Amino acid sequence: MSSAIEWYTKAAEMGFADSQYRLSVIHREGKGVLINYQEAMRWSTLAADQGDEKAAYNIGLMHYKGKGVPKDFAKAAEWFRKSAGLVESQYTLGQMHEYGEGVKKDIAQAVEWWKKAAAQGSARAQYNLGTCYYNGEGVRKDIGRGVELFEASAKQEYPHAINALAPIYAQKGSKYFHETRALRYALKADKLGFADGTYLLAVCYAQGCGVKRNDSKALGYVRKAARAGNRNAQADLKRHQQRQMMHLLGAAMSIGFGGGGSGGGDSSFNVTGRNSELDAAAQQWADERARMR
Repeated sequence: MSSAIEWYTKAAEMGFADSQYRLSVIHREGKGVLINYQEAMRWSTLAADQGDEKAAYNIGLMHYKGKGVPKDFAKAAEWFRKSAGLVESQYTLGQMHEYGEGVKKDIAQAVEWWKKAAAQGSARAQYNLGTCYYNGEGVRKDIGRGVELFEASAKQEYPHAINALAPIYAQKGSKYFHETRALRYALKADKLGFADGTYLLAVCYAQGCGVKRNDSKALGYVRKAARAGNRNAQADLKRHQQRQMMHLLGAAMSIGFGGGGSGGGDSSFNVTGRNSELDAAAQQWADERARMR
């Protein structure tokens, strides 16, 4: 790498913008050298002055993140606009308009930037733009266009797009209802760590949606989703535990606890058998509680 840096430096000193840009990245990311934001900024500025958009984006990024210079969203936006032909700048400008970072908060303007980035194949922009169309934010609501954009993003394995598509295809009564796709995206979302996807997978197994019904697997995925913080799963598991408790109480009542048994003097009363039933129910309840810890 040191040899490459040497040649890049010679070319950069002769005024080659691409070499200046590459040197700026080397110093910004510490590739073969110690990180030096001042050097990164110096070489980026020289390249940007020659119209190099990648270098201009570099400068914008350093202002945006406060690397080597004070964090300044307004200056960052200025440099991103100078490199507006790059998909990275287009996406970031959209994000800045979404949150009002250094520019006026304007979701419609964010949409325009994301349209540019999405057209260049940005999976993140496709997902964000799809969300806007799906919900009617900053653009006229168009669920079909939203789904198309989610699909385009998901084909590039963008996690949030995959997670968004699972419930869309699982919605019964919708024109987009598709059991196989719902199951496929739910499986992917679960593997990516989305609790919503895990819960949807539980629903698929509970209802036999795209897969053979399996209550045991459904309960396993409900537990997993509940541990990950999904509120629907937590509510389902709570109801399941309540049913287990009712079963335990029923077993207790069947051997006479609480005055509900057959009473004393009944020689046919099998205490050992009833106690075994109670023990089994109690163990099932304890196991259920332990799984939630």
